[in-house]
Amino acid sequence: MKKTLTIIAILAITFNFVACDNTAKEQNTQIETIKSEVMKVHDDAMAKMGDLGKLENVLTEKVTEIKNDTVLAVDSSAMVMVAEYETAINNINSAKAGMMSWMNNFTAPSEEATFEEKMTFYKSEMEKVTTVMENINSTISTAEEMK
Repeated sequence: MKKTLTIIAILAITFNFVACDNTAKEQNTQIETIKSEVMKVHDDAMAKMGDLGKLENVLTEKVTEIKNDTVLAVDSSAMVMVAEYETAINNINSAKAGMMSWMNNFTAPSEEATFEEKMTFYKSEMEKVTTVMENINSTISTAEEMK
């Protein structure tokens, strides 16, 4: 009887370790998946930073051209256009700053963090980086229409 109880106890402990190991592996997979998704959005946003810079240059050149043109410089409709270009340039700079801010504030959770803490962190970061990406996309769209 004692031998049977010992065998049952050993099997229960072994089963518990196997079950915990599978749960840990599944949780690690979930963490790696959401982390990869966050980094994918980041990478896609970073790929558009060059586009923002090019659009900023184009719009800045347009502002300079209008301001340097003596006829246009006194035209009120041209000055309205300058104001619109300058707003778009400010939006470009804001979009770039948003990306830099997100990157500077991103600090991955420690290995000691719980599964729940890690998931909460990455879900929050996904929301933040998605907002950054949406801002970049809308800024590019507006600036493209203006150039």
